[in-house]
Amino acid sequence: MQTATVRLVRPRTPCSRMDAAAAEETYRPLVVGCVPLQRPATSRGDWLVPLAPTGWVWPQAWGVAGPTRRPGRRCRTGGDCSRSLRVFPAGPAPQRLCLGLLCGADLQSVARCQPAVQLQSCVADIYGWSLLYQPQRLGGRRGGLAAVDPNPEVPELPAFYESPFELCDRLDFLDRRGVPARPLALVTRPEDFASADPQRPGPSPCRRNRFIPDGPFHRPADLSHLPGG
Repeated sequence: MQTATVRLVRPRTPCSRMDAAAAEETYRPLVVGCVPLQRPATSRGDWLVPLAPTGWVWPQAWGVAGPTRRPGRRCRTGGDCSRSLRVFPAGPAPQRLCLGLLCGADLQSVARCQPAVQLQSCVADIYGWSLLYQPQRLGGRRGGLAAVDPNPEVPELPAFYESPFELCDRLDFLDRRGVPARPLALVTRPEDFASADPQRPGPSPCRRNRFIPDGPFHRPADLSHLPGG
């Protein structure tokens, strides 16, 4: 069993909603793969993920074992609902990679003849913890899509929690209501960093994080070796 190492980075000078968080905290979650989030360029709504027909929150990007495939539901118009839901609106679509973490349903995969879970290893900096779930507004368990809520403070990022305890509390809330969900780690990406003034003093004058400019970040992790990366 492998664990990833992720580092929660916060501003050197805490402010606003982040003032209760430590500057850096290290965790070792169990990572299954990368989850590519997507939404229309003109929207500030949900970040969406097409799911494979496995019966739980398993992104299409991770692949599906042959026996688990089954025809999609038929829409009233005669089309394939699960297929149509995978088509996002036309135009440039922002994408965001997160780390998909192990959830309870993964532990039942062998018994249910679902795709075997292979845990992955990586080292990355994170902003916090996000929640991928299947709300009723997207059709629930049969909708073929899962969502991460938008971030009300930083439109370019999905919503996230600073504390893993907040995440666990929300996961428990959804589980008691029968809503499938998967925890995510919101990792830094190369596009989060912009060139800074080379004359500015500091340990990394050439690259600064756009969301937490004074955060002591490492170089974004290479996630290409992970499923979905």
